[in-house]
Amino acid sequence: AHMGREVQLAIAAAVAGGAALAWFVHSRRRAGCASADDGRVDSMPQPPSSSTTDAEAAGGAGDAGAKPSKPLTAAEAWDEATRAKERGNKRFTGRQYDIAVREYTQAIEVAPDMTDERVAVYYCNRAACRSMLEDYAGCTQDCDASLAISPKYVKALNRRGTAREKLGDLDGALLDYTASCLLTCFDTSATVQAADRVLKQIGRRNADARSDGGPKRLPSVNFIQTFLDSFIAHRRLLKQSTPGLSAKAAAAARAECSSDQDPARYAGLMEEEAIALMLESRFEEALTAWEGAVAAWKQASAAAPKAAGGKGGKGGNKSSKKGEGAAAPVDARRAHNLVATFYHVRGSLDEALEHYNAALALDPEDANALIKRGSLFFEKERMDACMADFTAAAAAARGAERADVHCHRGQVYLLRGELQQAADELNAGLSTDQSTMLTHIQLGMALYRLGRRSEALATFSRAEQAFPDKAEVFNFHGELLMETGDHAAALAKFDEALRLGGTRLAAAYVNKANAILITSHGAKIDEASALIEKAVEVDPLSEAALVHLAQIKWQKSELNDAVAYYDRAIELLRTKEELAEAYAMREAAQAHLLLLKEQPEIYEPAMAMNRQRQQQAMAGEGQ
Repeated sequence: AHMGREVQLAIAAAVAGGAALAWFVHSRRRAGCASADDGRVDSMPQPPSSSTTDAEAAGGAGDAGAKPSKPLTAAEAWDEATRAKERGNKRFTGRQYDIAVREYTQAIEVAPDMTDERVAVYYCNRAACRSMLEDYAGCTQDCDASLAISPKYVKALNRRGTAREKLGDLDGALLDYTASCLLTCFDTSATVQAADRVLKQIGRRNADARSDGGPKRLPSVNFIQTFLDSFIAHRRLLKQSTPGLSAKAAAAARAECSSDQDPARYAGLMEEEAIALMLESRFEEALTAWEGAVAAWKQASAAAPKAAGGKGGKGGNKSSKKGEGAAAPVDARRAHNLVATFYHVRGSLDEALEHYNAALALDPEDANALIKRGSLFFEKERMDACMADFTAAAAAARGAERADVHCHRGQVYLLRGELQQAADELNAGLSTDQSTMLTHIQLGMALYRLGRRSEALATFSRAEQAFPDKAEVFNFHGELLMETGDHAAALAKFDEALRLGGTRLAAAYVNKANAILITSHGAKIDEASALIEKAVEVDPLSEAALVHLAQIKWQKSELNDAVAYYDRAIELLRTKEELAEAYAMREAAQAHLLLLKEQPEIYEPAMAMNRQRQQQAMAGEGQ
């Protein structure tokens, strides 16, 4: 549960066929678009029959298999096919689906021209019967035949989409629903909702697969710095390091020590190197160093299992207060804690939990480890364990560290939507210590969501005074002002954030771009695109920037680029919720690409029509 994530995805916008921003989706009826499926069998268009009798219209079961005594002319064959279809319609209305299947089959068999669009109707009607009989494979086959004759037949697309969804073919269903949406200009809410439903299922499916075994890497430098800065213990650790010590010098000192001869001293030097790397924002290397420190402490423990003293990192060694068997040096708890922290922010939650547990086995009253493990339990949706750890942390914390408990427990309440509890916790945190920027930001957000707008804005004003050099405060203040509708003031805050942290804060570029899009009703898309491209240049690991750039590329019909940027963002996202949303957006764009590749003569004009109507909608909103 981290506040640094600004990824704000909109599945409804993804469904909108390239309208990556929600205000481009309009529900009014659009001329020039196909009609959608109304859930009934088709009864049009057919030439009038001159020979249909009342008895034939009633549709006796014996009529379905009647054989002509002599070959029929084409006109007679169409008349016979029409009568069979009409009998099928009546049987369908009467819920006699098996008999209706036979009637539509006769219509198909009698039809003299299998390329005629009337045959597409017969197949589609038979597909409707098979769907009602839960024969979804048969329904899909009939829709295939119908669409082979009439590729823009929306009813057949929707019915095949439904059948594919029932069969578990979510990707195929998405393709059909997307095609239907494009051909009807997104005018049919039921189809848009079906596409949205399938996209969410695909997103969750892909997110589960990705989170269970996908690649893991650390997030952006700015994200890690913001997370570490939210803990008083970590701020102290970095401030209390050896003055002027560079990572290079620390590595040289560590290289002169033998891990075999003096593993405890080697572990301490490895920690010094890790801290120096953190000060230089070289976090991947810092993680490697902390992992090395854990290994060295294990070696030290094996060499002197009963040792109560010895050489080590800052603070000296102590034997474990609790535990069984060989006691590891207590200083290993810091290495375990930092390894867990880096694993945590990169999304390796099980590995992080193992190291938090190891740190707490060495010192069960380590409030910092308890807070972070509590946050991890929240991410794993283990709320009882989460709250138990925060309770234990509150009992163990001393002095200003109590503020960390309030800050991060308040964050959990905020993310759960328990706004009053969040505000109470965050106010308690500021009463204890006002040095944590994140506490101020979260309190402002909680107050605003509680409807206490003036208090929220006052909270951000005080935060700006307390942290005048922190770009994040101005950036979040700008976000809040955007929500209030004060766009001009928000743009000023984003500009100030860029002045303070423009070389690192991708979120400020993204937020300014979104503000420009909103205030221009999408007209200044090129200016917004340039800002988001700058965000990616400043921070290539900013998932927010990558997702927004993908959306912009989609809006500009640069679909291959959009998919590529979604893929880059997915490599960085960690929580299942974020992954599911990004995968849904990505697969929606991919569906458009597949349709263009398979049937460009149909879907290039359809997408062009949708773009034209989006531009007209934007022009109308800008007036």
